[in-house]
Amino acid sequence: MKSEGSLERRYRRLPKCYPASYRADHEEEMISVLIDGAASGQEHPKPAESADLVRHGLGERLARLGDQIPGPWERKHAKAMFPIRLGIALWLCVLSGLLIGYHLQWWLVLIVPAIVAHIYLAYQLRPGVWRPKA
Repeated sequence: MKSEGSLERRYRRLPKCYPASYRADHEEEMISVLIDGAASGQEHPKPAESADLVRHGLGERLARLGDQIPGPWERKHAKAMFPIRLGIALWLCVLSGLLIGYHLQWWLVLIVPAIVAHIYLAYQLRPGVWRPKA
């Protein structure tokens, strides 16, 4: 009985990786499923279960963060920010070409994700997609 309580306590730590609103809706169900699936006498969560919960929790947080990017100001000024984002991405492409010419390819580890991020944000801001809320 004591080990069952400690196992539940340990399982309750794992959903902390999920956003609070997600935990409010699903935490009890997740804990009950994990405890029902635990072997008798098990005192600790299995490493695979822990890794899976942490991975999905962080994925849920990133998905919700993606809904907030670009921010409200950028959405409101989408007509100006769309060409600015594309211009920055284009400039980073030119800079990448120059760095490759000088045999500094290691910079691409930083520049390529920045290019992808600016193109993604420009795509999100494309004209006609974001309309300011009245």
